[in-house]
Formats: sequence, structure tokens, C-alpha cells
Amino acid sequence: MKRAGKDLTVVTYGACAVQSALTTADALEKETGMSVEVIDLRTIAPLDWETVFMSVRKTRRAVVYHEANMRGGVGNDIVRCIQEECYSKLRAPVKLLGAQEYPLPSAYVLEWDRLPYEEKFDEEDISYVYSTKLFALARELIARY
Repeated sequence: MKRAGKDLTVVTYGACAVQSALTTADALEKETGMSVEVIDLRTIAPLDWETVFMSVRKTRRAVVYHEANMRGGVGNDIVRCIQEECYSKLRAPVKLLGAQEYPLPSAYVLEWDRLPYEEKFDEEDISYVYSTKLFALARELIARY
């Protein structure tokens, strides 16, 4: 776990996705007072299911957040497992947030356009990676459910 919280669990992996989740969670807490727990999986095989399930049972809401496409990726399997294992504890459906659905472009600028990060990305300092999509989704899940 990278960051403790009580209102929402964000399950993520990959350097930029983790940093984006942390930056966005900090912004969400600062602006709204909502507390987001961020879990950095570090590996997807083996995957630390115990930590994921324990966190989701505590917050009762979850978002799986990664750079991969929304379809056909490991994120869908993580969502499915959370739904199956934590169904009775969930207050909201588990959401998946990932890259736009089109082939990976060869141009650097286009590659970053498909990812779920904002243009605050600085290739020399990833601490400014931020996601308005994750911010809005987290805010909706917490406020609505």
C-alpha cells in the first residue's frame, strides 16, 4: 500500500499510474476532504489479493487504474475478482480506468494522448502526473454511493 484512506480504494500498477493515483488522491483530499487509499500492486503475478480485498472491504468502493487498454487486459480480471470476493461489502460497482481504445501509436506525443494522464506530465519529474478522469470518477463514486 502506498497511501491509506477510508472512502475509496484505487488499485494500480506501473510507475506513472501509481504516481498519478497518488497525486490525484492528494488533490482530492485537499479539495474535497475525501480520503483515497492507493494500492501499488508492484507485480501482477503473483498478485497480492489479500491486501486488495482487505482494502476494498474497508473502503467499500474500488477503481482499478492502469495504462493498459480497457478491454482484454489484466484490469478486467482484477475488477472481476474484486466483484466476486467483496460483493457483499461493496457500496458501488467496481470501476476500471485505463487507456483509450486504439492501437499504440509510434509518435511520442500521440502515445501520451491515449493514456489516462493529464498534460502536466513532465518526462524528467513524474511527481506531477495527474488525472482529472480519476479525480472525477473517484468524486462521483464517493458522493453518489
